Amino acid sequence: MPAYVPVYRCSLVRDGSVPVEPKLDSTTKACAACNSLLGDSPCEQLVVVLLDTKHRVIGVCPVTVGTLDASMVHPREVFRPAVIHNASAVIIAHNHPSGDLTPSREDFTAM
Repeated sequence: MPAYVPVYRCSLVRDGSVPVEPKLDSTTKACAACNSLLGDSPCEQLVVVLLDTKHRVIGVCPVTVGTLDASMVHPREVFRPAVIHNASAVIIAHNHPSGDLTPSREDFTAM
């Protein structure tokens, strides 16, 4: 007797829009875009910028919003939007609300 399993369909939900440079083909442009996305948030955040094969931005996905000094993230949450959007490349960025850009111990262990 056959087992019946669920059939799923993935869909994208647009939550809004944000202003970014349409093509991020240099680290300078990528840094500027990520700085504008993360802004002056009082909490640690991690965002994924999704790019096509010509490094044009096809989407931005906030992955986590944490606390003042921490943000839990797992690789599946980072790469899920990239796979669903058929991204060719990604830029992963997170902020340090303290303003100190020195990588923390957790930043190194997350790599």
